[in-house]
Amino acid sequence: MASKKQRTETFTLMMTLHEANALLSLLTLLGSLDMESDNVVRESAGKLRDKILTYSRTFRMHDTDCVSVSFFPSEIVPLLKILVIAVSVMQREVHDFSQMLDRRHIDPRTLKGGT
Repeated sequence: MASKKQRTETFTLMMTLHEANALLSLLTLLGSLDMESDNVVRESAGKLRDKILTYSRTFRMHDTDCVSVSFFPSEIVPLLKILVIAVSVMQREVHDFSQMLDRRHIDPRTLKGGT
């Protein structure tokens, strides 16, 4: 009896070519920084950049050049962490949402996918 391979679900991100270039620039920058405090971010940035450059597909939609790339669930958490870092650096005035966030305290050790 032949064994069946179980298909892993993926998340497909579609973006304009301009957005893809911005994301690749961010990943390149973070991948090249010497961040002793967070090697995981640096390594993840490099891996995500390589994946986008290797596996992305280009297409046209509404007269716009676009890019799509599929990510495995294990790649989504590092990508989101990188995007949150980028937003926090770019944001000049950050509203303090701590009072709203503290209502549902969770133990980070119970989260899947790491931090």
